[in-house]
Amino acid sequence: MALNPGTGGALAGDFALPSFDVSGQDLGGVEIFDIMDADKKPVPTKQVEPRTRGQKGSVVLRFTVDQYGKVQNIRVHQSSNPKLNQACIDAVRRWEFTPGEKDGRTIITNNVQLPINFN
Repeated sequence: MALNPGTGGALAGDFALPSFDVSGQDLGGVEIFDIMDADKKPVPTKQVEPRTRGQKGSVVLRFTVDQYGKVQNIRVHQSSNPKLNQACIDAVRRWEFTPGEKDGRTIITNNVQLPINFN
């Protein structure tokens, strides 16, 4: 028997995956919020300085702080000196936070923004 994908025939059928609801309960009870919607914003508890080798400029990073206070999805939002970008990303990746909260529950917080200036 050959299994050739097609649009019909004797083996045509409907293949469905189980559905799930993307509510907080199906995701383990953790919800994702924009930083502007958090009751308590994430607060850094461990900071690592970028190694810039005397470079000057500024970088604005945006990232997510997960429910455990770890930094995720770091991206450069603005930069006056692209040579600083990777050093800033590498340093902030090692930062730790007290997670954000909404209604007394720990949340994943999106769009955390951090300006870093080098003079």
